[in-house]
Amino acid sequence: MYHAECGMPTSAKPAAKASAKTSAKNPAPVLPTVRCKDTQAFIKWLAKHHASSAGVWLQIAKKGSGIASITHAQALEAAIESGDMRPAGLAEVERAKADGRWDAAYDAQSKMTVPDDLATLLAKNAKAKAFFESLDSRNRFAILFRLQTAKKSETRERRLAKFADMLKRGEKIYP
Repeated sequence: MYHAECGMPTSAKPAAKASAKTSAKNPAPVLPTVRCKDTQAFIKWLAKHHASSAGVWLQIAKKGSGIASITHAQALEAAIESGDMRPAGLAEVERAKADGRWDAAYDAQSKMTVPDDLATLLAKNAKAKAFFESLDSRNRFAILFRLQTAKKSETRERRLAKFADMLKRGEKIYP
């Protein structure tokens, strides 16, 4: 089954028309599921369904899957440009851009680098450094992600100390 506006395959079951209807199991409105191959297809869908849709579930293909798909960032920009972003959502995007969260989301695994504080600790302990360098990308990312996403400096320092001890003992996060 292919979506009329986007030209992309949709789920096997036709999506219910978006409305304020709810089911007994799920009190939330039933929304259509759409998969668009590019920004223009999504903008076209938004233009056609602007007045009749209470919302939409947008399927986004994983990067590198080979499936043509709009990205999350492109979908947000399209919704903002078309005027379909609700005021509360738009306000949150603006706050995130203003306070740096928009640009400071955690790095992708392939782009994440060792932060200076961890590099300093590893430089002081050859055994910990050697073990860290021997970790596979999954275990290395697990450590770096947890350091990067710490909201408070105390949390980051506590995690840093914990990981330094683990690395000294030759322990991984994942077996």
